[in-house]
Amino acid sequence: MMTASILLLSLILTTSAPQPESPYAIAVNNLTKADAALSVDPERKSDELLTALTNLTLFPASVASDPETQALQSLAQLNLARSYLLADRPELASAVIDEAIRTAHGQELAAAVMGPTLEDLYHERLAALELAGRARLRVRCSIPCRVYVDERETPLLSGPLYLGPYRVWVTDASGVRPPLREPVMLRSAGEVVEIHYQPPAPRPYGGVDRSPPEQREMRRMLPRGAEIAMVALGVGLAGVGGWLLSGRDFDIEGAAVIGAGGLSFTIGGVLLIVDENRVARGGASPARSRSGLRSRTQ
Repeated sequence: MMTASILLLSLILTTSAPQPESPYAIAVNNLTKADAALSVDPERKSDELLTALTNLTLFPASVASDPETQALQSLAQLNLARSYLLADRPELASAVIDEAIRTAHGQELAAAVMGPTLEDLYHERLAALELAGRARLRVRCSIPCRVYVDERETPLLSGPLYLGPYRVWVTDASGVRPPLREPVMLRSAGEVVEIHYQPPAPRPYGGVDRSPPEQREMRRMLPRGAEIAMVALGVGLAGVGGWLLSGRDFDIEGAAVIGAGGLSFTIGGVLLIVDENRVARGGASPARSRSGLRSRTQ
């Protein structure tokens, strides 16, 4: 009887519905669809593309290791800027182009594929950013850490960056301690803006979650398997699974940055995040990392 129950359980497991896509895969898929929809109807679908671009920024480590998605992100930004030009909103188009240039971290964008008007705007905004000068970002960590600036992995002392807003994530290199998310504004040429990452020590109990830091923050574990255990004649199955996306809201710094606001989270920050550690460690909320921002001129 037990053998039959185990065989029945194995059959149920192998024929059960597949696991849902990860939040990152969903975000990339949504961006792909929104970008395609905007190409068909550029004057009506800009909000959808802006939302999709915003959601992608919640996965800095995944985007940083995914060149194809980086290319998709850049093209989607250019496409969004083109839609604003078609809607006779040049100030928003310029703001999105500026954001795309900063996000690219020095890589040339394929603006020509969007037509000569957008290509001209791209070169105009690139020249303006060059003229304004550059600054640097320095991250000081009390433990080994990794730094992501606009979804690109960056050294502790960044290279020269164009002035403007940036999304900065700092993570524990071991993946144990909570990450730090910091909106940073580089305002003056030659300055060095510093961020301090001093996360609290991990609790002495509980397991270690080795999943990417943004996935660990974006999900909670849901109980499952009780129905399978009943069908299998008492062969229990204890399992957990599923993904839960958490909502984020970002305010926008100035009307001219509305088009890029979904990409910059510069003033508002994050309202709420569901952290797996709350469940894995008995519902305790991890303490936030202490950080400090200061700038100095080189």
